[in-house]
Amino acid sequence: MGSDAGHAVTEARFDEIVHAPQRLRILAMLDAISGDVEFAALRDALGVADSVVSKHLKVLADADYISVRKAAALGRQRTWIALTTQGSRAYAAHVASLREILGGTPHSAPADALAPADALAPDVVADVRQNGGGSASGTNRTVDGGLSR
Repeated sequence: MGSDAGHAVTEARFDEIVHAPQRLRILAMLDAISGDVEFAALRDALGVADSVVSKHLKVLADADYISVRKAAALGRQRTWIALTTQGSRAYAAHVASLREILGGTPHSAPADALAPADALAPDVVADVRQNGGGSASGTNRTVDGGLSR
């Protein structure tokens, strides 16, 4: 990473883990939320079965791109997912790579060009923000070591 006129520039790097369409959508939503998102909210936003979401979350967790925490709430177990710093960097580098593929340098496109969270599902991101995402502070991007993964 370097800097360009005081702004951090992400080095473009195509990432096969991020590139899978459902994983790209998951990371885009987590990046847009900047906090924890409940499993059911992700599943509903993606419109796929629990098993599909679980499969993609396992791949992302194995790469340390997301953190997963489980907690009991209202008598049932709930699973919360958050983007890790490593995941955020991988996602940003992959988006920069896609921008290069589309013909621009990572920092030459307008800020809203190829904004994956908004481009992939603007109404879904808004719904997840309202109903199933974000921490109280809106900045919780990691999970305490004492919580189960």
